[in-house]
Amino acid sequence: LGFSYNIRNLKTAGSGSYTWQYTISDPDAFEVRQSIAPPENVEINPGTPYNQSFLFKALKTGEYKVHFELIQPWSKDVANSFDVVFVVKETIK
Repeated sequence: LGFSYNIRNLKTAGSGSYTWQYTISDPDAFEVRQSIAPPENVEINPGTPYNQSFLFKALKTGEYKVHFELIQPWSKDVANSFDVVFVVKETIK
């Protein structure tokens, strides 16, 4: 509990406006922060793909599934998807 988990460097398809979106089985279980950054050593132009990262800070114990989808915001077409399961336990002091 209180630990943070990183999902890092998910590649987006910049030219198609695809971004990673997520849903959590219990939205109250985590505080989530996102960041977007261009890949290293790449010239930045319109449509350049970038990396999207997520930081999940556990707020309560339990088992939670986070479902990620690479989508265009205006479309329901999913270009890619995957699931991550977090098992959060009480910290022993």
